[in-house]
Amino acid sequence: MSPSGSVFLEALKHCLPSDSALLGLFHMDHPQLDEVLACQNWSAVEVRDWVLGLDQGVHHESDEHLLVCQRIESVKDRRVWILALRREVGHFSSVDRVTAQCRLAYWQTLFNYGLELGLTKFLLGHDGRLIHADPLAQLALAGDDQSTRTMFEALQRVVAQRWPDLVLGQVHDFVMERGEHADWICFTKQRVFELSEAVYWSIERRPMQDKSISMTVEFGDDRVARAVAFIRDHFHENPSLTTIAQAARVSPYHFHRLFTKHVGTSPKQYLQARQLQVAQWMLAHGRLSVGEIALRCGFSDHGHFTATFGRRIGVRPMDYRQATCTYDPYALMGI
Repeated sequence: MSPSGSVFLEALKHCLPSDSALLGLFHMDHPQLDEVLACQNWSAVEVRDWVLGLDQGVHHESDEHLLVCQRIESVKDRRVWILALRREVGHFSSVDRVTAQCRLAYWQTLFNYGLELGLTKFLLGHDGRLIHADPLAQLALAGDDQSTRTMFEALQRVVAQRWPDLVLGQVHDFVMERGEHADWICFTKQRVFELSEAVYWSIERRPMQDKSISMTVEFGDDRVARAVAFIRDHFHENPSLTTIAQAARVSPYHFHRLFTKHVGTSPKQYLQARQLQVAQWMLAHGRLSVGEIALRCGFSDHGHFTATFGRRIGVRPMDYRQATCTYDPYALMGI
């Protein structure tokens, strides 16, 4: 997943120290608490008052102890990135203000223009409404108001069945069909402070060329859903059939038949498809060596990975990398 707002604020402290910080992307006509993407050392009451002030048309001005930067995201929709920094002692200089403005601009650019072709990014509120989509996602959404709602509804069903005790901040993923296309959805649920309406979802959507892995969103058996979730989360550990069965709370004897019945493939085949899915992505979009990718995807060594990859995908890993590598900085900038 792309760096979170919390990572941005933590990195900002090294070049621009502050006692408290807040980052948000607000619809200025009706700002809401789930549009606060990260904050440090702000109480829930302070954040609520800040957002309420925006809703009432209060323009938070900078002073010697408060630095407020804004970057317009959309004039039409009145969406604005806001960075607010406070110092209890000492004041912000003109250089600090320029630094903050530049850092906020960098963060906005980083979110909107990633280093991966085909990747689209979304921020969804606690109620599933679209807070923001990057430009490529906006292009894909043109004239399709139902797309994000469909994705959010699928996400809710997947989470309820596979990760009923979802931990905030953890990254999970699933695959789903979208018309004639297949999407790889990576997501994390975030909550800046302890209020239910302060929850938002950060989502990355990637196109999948290989449709061999099951794209079932909701399974007929919750135990199978838990097993699929476990495989997707622990593929890099190359878990055994017994380990996966234990995670699903099914005896290994019955598990193989149950899994195959609902998923359409055996647990071993699904695990291998998952490992190769991630390996293909790493080869196409990363710079790790083939040996490092093999280890990160749960293969015992370079040779085992190369043989499996060639047998299942039809080409050697390095040949696949050369054919699919999409890093083009000019294309990424739309030039």
